[in-house]
Amino acid sequence: MLDIDHFKQINDQHGHTVGDEVLRALARIILGNVRATDCAGRYGGDEFAIVLRGMHLDNAMVVAQRIREQVQALQLHDLPQLQLTSSLGVAPADHRHSSLRAWTHAADSELYQAKAAGRNRVSAGAMPALAPVV
Repeated sequence: MLDIDHFKQINDQHGHTVGDEVLRALARIILGNVRATDCAGRYGGDEFAIVLRGMHLDNAMVVAQRIREQVQALQLHDLPQLQLTSSLGVAPADHRHSSLRAWTHAADSELYQAKAAGRNRVSAGAMPALAPVV
């Protein structure tokens, strides 16, 4: 799961047209980092779900971190000063999840862990949250 950090503030300060541009730019970043066999889409509001079919957790973390870095580096043509960040939660589908809802909840919980740890990071299960290198 991916969430654009402080997206409401972007809409409030710059308008929904800019917010829509941010969503489209983020979608391009996501689609540029997934394979044809993966599934990615807007889950609601400023949240995206990304399913990396058959990928091991360590490789999924690399993809998630790469997406996070590309979002942070993104500059909008009309607002180059706007700094975007995202938080991502990664949860492998396994025997602990009795349903799709349980798996989605696990990924969403990891997303909230990333946000609670300071945003602009990736979190996955027992693995430590990966913060940006400054």
